[in-house]
Amino acid sequence: MKDILSASLIVVLTAGCGSDSKTNTTTLAPVTDATIDFKESDVIATQRAWDLAIRGEGFFVVESQDGDQFYTRAGSLVKNAEATLMSRDGHLVMAYAIDSQGQTLSQLEAINLETVVSAPKPTTQINLQINLDATASIQTTDIDASSEAAALSTSQFSTAITTYDSLGLERSLSIFFKKVAKNKWVYQIIAPLSQSGELAFNSRGQLISAPDTLGHFVLDFSNSTQFASPSTTSSLSQNGQGLGTLQSFNVTKSGRVRGSFDNGTTMDLYQIPLALFSNASKLARVANTKHTFAATNASGPAVIETPKTFGRGWIQAFAYESRYAPEVNLPDFSQGMLRNSTRPLDLAIAGPGFFMTEDSETNEILYTRKGSLALNSNNEITANDSGFAVQGYAIDSDGSVSASLAKIKISQVSTPAATNEIVFWINLNAGEVPLQTPFNPSSFGAAAASSHFSHSLTVYDSLGREHPVTAYFRKLQSNTWTYHLLAASTELEEENNAVQTPVVLSEGLLSFSSQGELASHQVTFARQVNWVGGAESVSALRINFSHPKAKVTQYDATDSSVNSVSQNGCTSGQLQSLNVTTHGIIMGTYSNGSEIPLAALALATFANDEGLASRSDWLHYYLASPLSGAPRIGLANRLGRGSVYSYALDIKYQ
Repeated sequence: MKDILSASLIVVLTAGCGSDSKTNTTTLAPVTDATIDFKESDVIATQRAWDLAIRGEGFFVVESQDGDQFYTRAGSLVKNAEATLMSRDGHLVMAYAIDSQGQTLSQLEAINLETVVSAPKPTTQINLQINLDATASIQTTDIDASSEAAALSTSQFSTAITTYDSLGLERSLSIFFKKVAKNKWVYQIIAPLSQSGELAFNSRGQLISAPDTLGHFVLDFSNSTQFASPSTTSSLSQNGQGLGTLQSFNVTKSGRVRGSFDNGTTMDLYQIPLALFSNASKLARVANTKHTFAATNASGPAVIETPKTFGRGWIQAFAYESRYAPEVNLPDFSQGMLRNSTRPLDLAIAGPGFFMTEDSETNEILYTRKGSLALNSNNEITANDSGFAVQGYAIDSDGSVSASLAKIKISQVSTPAATNEIVFWINLNAGEVPLQTPFNPSSFGAAAASSHFSHSLTVYDSLGREHPVTAYFRKLQSNTWTYHLLAASTELEEENNAVQTPVVLSEGLLSFSSQGELASHQVTFARQVNWVGGAESVSALRINFSHPKAKVTQYDATDSSVNSVSQNGCTSGQLQSLNVTTHGIIMGTYSNGSEIPLAALALATFANDEGLASRSDWLHYYLASPLSGAPRIGLANRLGRGSVYSYALDIKYQ
């Protein structure tokens, strides 16, 4: 006997896993067959993570916008413009959320990964495995914790690590070490997270005592050593993490939606359940749907539990049953295989995201993962095939990134930069006898005669013109030197005259420890520099002894010597090459040796990229649509956007 269901039937639905029973009214399609066949059909493999096939018994639980609960085995799922997961029949796919503690909540809710994040975790423990050089000399002074530079100059070894605060912000942390006795070292972390302690080693170089856990961090120095080899860091780790954005996800056989985040964590986010019925063949098809069904009195209520339990089947991701094959194939924007190329503007996106381009004829913004780019005759970066202008953010001379999207234009000539800083790597001969006469800058010959060592170099003004300067070093007393930076009067605007005389630009005092290491430095004089020829004035031209690349020692040697010297100015240069970082920063290398960030590529992501509308006249170019949602635009390798790789192409989009 056939069951004829009316067009308006009251259906009682009962859900397990702690959810409330529902009584809903829905419209059902008239059925003329006594039974419906829900036997498992062949499975078709796909590349979509939200294509899910039920292997065995069971139904996905879905819900209408009105809150009516239905059931389907059609597992080729899609997202709407808000990134909420939907069946192809237009119903919300339901699951149990899993909280940050791994507990499964009791109420069914719609699946949405749009706002899922991995919470930050502050650093509480740092693990270090280091070797401290057993041949290092014993120091009697403390590490100066007043600043990073002071700690660096008063310690014998340092190592740095990125830690995280409670908000997930990165905090660079340096740890400084100094040998204070036989087989004993101290360490120092400077403010605002000041912490110090001692490390003791036995005669075989093995660690025998380490600091206690008082302070901001627990420091674990396990397996650290003191051997007669240069101090070095073998391993360094910490237990904190920044805020993580979702990079990818997968669905397990048991229905767990597992997310991977860019802070390195993996978390279960949802539990997809399956529903069983005492007589599934008596389910009723919902009107105006193809594969969505409602419970009836004859089918019995839904019993909702985890896949692979109590006779339920399991879920196969990246697949759907052939019986429920979708009528429309959605665009696939997954990453393909990356192939190396020889062009710096061949770019591939690893992970989510689209390049943004503009069609100048229609003024439409089009989105593509096709990354074969080039410079056109106007020095604008364009797509190789379409000629569409690639969109991004300009970067000015001080490194600030513009907030406005625009065409990316590459400058063929770099802007000159004025020198205001000189960095030396130098050794001053400890064997020099202090001079009794004062430094004499009346002439360059007199300056040389009243000093022990000098070195000349070229600096630049704001117009890129070269100016020679000379640094003079003289030993004042034991472990104390003075330095003096001089330029010719003919190089300076207010001093310009026919007679070339020295002008002191800056000078200062250097103090060394008994081991020949720089203990302190002080600027005693610095003046504004106005170069001839109308260039901008420089507030001061100083020798920076605190620069990370600076190294000044006083060791016994035949003569004082310069290992290297550098300055931060440059003349203008012609563009030699381009490169693009994983964050999409376009770097230009110029003939003057400078490497400059010129622009940043914009990447866009969408709540539902499968809802993008194709541009029929250009393959792999798409328009935003109401179904895709508005683009979320920003730099690569941030907030869930993928990384950009230069000299590479994704063969899927060629």
